[in-house]
Formats: sequence, structure tokens, C-alpha cells
Amino acid sequence: MLACWTRTGDSAGPNLAPADIAEVEDSMTYIDTTTVPEIWFKTQQALRTGVQALVVLVPIVNVAAAIILQTLKEQADFVIPDWTFVVLNGIVVATALLMRLVARLMANPVLNAWLTKIGLGYVPRRAVTGL
Repeated sequence: MLACWTRTGDSAGPNLAPADIAEVEDSMTYIDTTTVPEIWFKTQQALRTGVQALVVLVPIVNVAAAIILQTLKEQADFVIPDWTFVVLNGIVVATALLMRLVARLMANPVLNAWLTKIGLGYVPRRAVTGL
């Protein structure tokens, strides 16, 4: 059985914060299936992962590097090469691309079925019978 939580609410917007687990389980719709369902929009989800990584990592890495480099300047006569932040941002972009690749690989049906068996799949493990 595949369980899907259906959002309920008025026209102002869905109720996205159920009070407790029982409320969520009461509002779930069950669909007969014995296999792990295929992930929709695999490429879009991988792209979203890459964008999320950039949105989080770019500010954190740049602020941390600026603080560290400023501290080093104050403590010693330390010259910072002009290319330092370019290299750091290149590393961040490479990390985001790697995260995107891993997200796309995890969307593979075989890998997703295995991930579902260990509780890390696209759907909850209990939603799929026969595992």
C-alpha cells in the first residue's frame, strides 16, 4: 500500500502542520502497490538540490572566509591573494554539482527501491508492501 498524505484546508491555504501523527495517518490515502513508485521529475529534483546547495553554501563559505581572512590580517601582516574568493566559490559550485549528481543517482528506480528498504527512499518504507 502506498500512503499519500492529502492536504486539507480552506481556500486561504492548506493546513500544512497537522497537530499529531494520528491526524496525518487519518488523512492518508492508500493505493495498492507492491513496488516502490517511480520518482517524478528526477532532473528537476536534482536541479533543485543543486540550487539549494548554492543558496546555503555560498553565503556561509564567503562570510566564514571573510571573517577568517580578516582575523589573519589583524594578527599578522597577511596578504590575501585576489583569487581566494574565486577559488572558494569554485569549490562551492563543484560541491553543489556533486550534490546534484548524487540526487539524480538516488532517483534511479533500482537505487530508490534499495533506499526505500532502508528507510531513505522517496516514499516511506511502510507505504510499500513486500519489502
